[in-house]
Amino acid sequence: MIKDEKELCNLFEKYLKHRESLPPLKEEDPSQDWSHLTEEEKENRKKADEEKSAADNAKKEEEKKASDDAYAALDDLGKANADWNKKVDEMHVECNNRLKISRLSKQQKFDLFQTVRFSFMKHEDLISLTANKEFEMAKDFILEGLSFKLNHFENAIKGELKINTEPRVNYNPSAIPQKAAPTQNPAEQAAANPYLKKTNFENYYERKLHEEKVSHNQFAAKLIGNQMGHHIQDMMQT
Repeated sequence: MIKDEKELCNLFEKYLKHRESLPPLKEEDPSQDWSHLTEEEKENRKKADEEKSAADNAKKEEEKKASDDAYAALDDLGKANADWNKKVDEMHVECNNRLKISRLSKQQKFDLFQTVRFSFMKHEDLISLTANKEFEMAKDFILEGLSFKLNHFENAIKGELKINTEPRVNYNPSAIPQKAAPTQNPAEQAAANPYLKKTNFENYYERKLHEEKVSHNQFAAKLIGNQMGHHIQDMMQT
């Protein structure tokens, strides 16, 4: 039962550190990185890989031919037993592969980080995660969590979020922030406030004057509306 996303991140950090202590995956093997090689070196490695692959395929073909000859020499009962033993061996291999503990692939880490509700974490906890080596692949998710929190004060979200912004069922209702309003179109922002700029510091005084003018106009309209309302009420009572 998850009530705090920070606890989940702490659990993931321990889990990832344990997995990182295991032998590297094939995709993480430095010998598979050819970016630092010259074209000649790449050609030589490619040729060596092709020769090794051809030798392995030839060996497998020989083993398969010998296995097929031995199978053909069996009677019906022997073939049935051989078929059953083959299925059992395949099942054992699959079970061993599933039970084998190995490092997480990039996609597995990506799927793991997607389960965290970053938008419901505290601001300081999100900032600390940006410096956490184990959460390096989750930086985009962390930034989206920060943008979601800032969206309550300004339009910080510019596109569709990848993170899950729905609260968990075990959250304390008082701890759930209100949903951010949809991002306003830049053209609509400019029409509503002609002094709005890219940063919060350009034309500061002009923008403040504009906001004060709008506030005064709204207050004046409210007063006029109240006066008209009282006048209509007086007419209805007479």
